[in-house]
Amino acid sequence: MLKRPILTSVAITFGVILILSGVICLLFFQSLVDFIIASRLPLKKDTETFELWRKPPATPILRVYFFNVTNADEFIKNNGTIKLVLQEFGPYTYSEKWEKVNVTWHPNGTLSYRQKKLFYFERDLSQGPQDDTYVLPNIPLLSALSSLKYSTGVAKKAVATILDILKLQPFHERSVREMMWGYDDPLLRLGKSILPEGKRVPFDKFGLFYGKNDTAGQVYTVFTGQEKLSDFARINVWNGKQRLDIWKNPYDDGQGGNCTKLEIDEEEDEDEVPKCVRPARDDDYCNMINGTDATGFPSMLNENSTLYIFQPDLCRSLHLTYKESVQQQELPVFRY
Repeated sequence: MLKRPILTSVAITFGVILILSGVICLLFFQSLVDFIIASRLPLKKDTETFELWRKPPATPILRVYFFNVTNADEFIKNNGTIKLVLQEFGPYTYSEKWEKVNVTWHPNGTLSYRQKKLFYFERDLSQGPQDDTYVLPNIPLLSALSSLKYSTGVAKKAVATILDILKLQPFHERSVREMMWGYDDPLLRLGKSILPEGKRVPFDKFGLFYGKNDTAGQVYTVFTGQEKLSDFARINVWNGKQRLDIWKNPYDDGQGGNCTKLEIDEEEDEDEVPKCVRPARDDDYCNMINGTDATGFPSMLNENSTLYIFQPDLCRSLHLTYKESVQQQELPVFRY
């Protein structure tokens, strides 16, 4: 007769324990998850997180489109008074493999590395082979002409003579392979031979991705997140700098400063050096190095979080904002 009350007591006790366990899980489950993430996410030697960060398993896809100029000769003949007619071609698709090399650990909670990217042409995902050719803008030539906007008349005439000798045109026919991975450019080669050492271009080929395939880039120094999880993978130093010095006003006022506006008196001689009419201010915002290299981000994000990415090819930091919540492999994720 005593067995039934004993079994009832055991069942009630077990039920109370389950209820209490459920309540505790509800109250502390997120804290437990956060604790596990905080202990495993920081970059440490010989950990799964470090290996995933060092050699990401994801395969980024690059799709490139080209705009063929169909009326280049007519445009030049009319001195640019008519509109260019463009025809879009693409995509030309490349898969990427990223790997961090030359990893060096530092005692101040940071590590340094170089990012190496390998590009593989995906013919099945592309409109055509890399030997397809199009009429495209001559980017080195147009860049050189743009830089002469505020040069003296003598300098402009000298450059015009050189361009005439080299028989360069503002549009030329190039293959996808050449535009992506580089071709010999006579203007770059000439500049490398005649410009003073401090102003020489460090290459004599031009390509949108010239020197980037299977080549280790500049040195990144990032925080490991061990001391502060919100600093996980955040860039501390890039190429020896904590901020860029790229975004300066290009117009020298002749007195060691910069200008936001230059003017030339049309009544004066055309060889007159432009005069500064409005002092410049430093653009600290554009030169900031914010965020990560896009291979990792801090945890504990929400809909109000903003992600920052430093893109060295653009010499700028970019930001991503929350767009929507979606499911990825049956897990709830944020899309930015």
